[in-house]
Amino acid sequence: FKNPITPSWLFSDSTRSRFLAALWYLVRAWKAKGRPLERENGKPSFEEWTGLVGGIVTSFGMANPFAARETTSGGDEASRALKMVIAGLVGECEEDTPPVFVTDEILGRAEEMDMLELVVGFAKEPKRALGHRLKKLKGRHLVDSRGRLFEFGKREASAGAKYPVRFL
Repeated sequence: FKNPITPSWLFSDSTRSRFLAALWYLVRAWKAKGRPLERENGKPSFEEWTGLVGGIVTSFGMANPFAARETTSGGDEASRALKMVIAGLVGECEEDTPPVFVTDEILGRAEEMDMLELVVGFAKEPKRALGHRLKKLKGRHLVDSRGRLFEFGKREASAGAKYPVRFL
């Protein structure tokens, strides 16, 4: 590298002024574009801040730093498999009758898709293991196999857990 990044270079006044000038340029150019705000990926309690910063960044064609990350490799394969199972189930439903799933339906679909071991591992009690995994998805926005956005939720009932879906 012509100018290696070292602590002394990084904290020098000249480097600091160049970074601040670049940031100020982004803000001025964003203002000239009409101050668009990014409303789709706001974080709870930080909606205004994420809308402002997200708007500045996305107005230059960069990815929104607050959007959900989509990866195709690595990460939590079990969670990705469970989302695929749920997306397949929801994809078979019509929007006018939002479904409510029970654990057996989700386990059955996971088995059909040959993903049961990924979804629940080798748990002695698959329903319980699945229930723990589904808790993490409560209130999450997902996309079904037909490309429709939906919210996955959980409602406790006396006869067991039910997982309603609300199309967005």
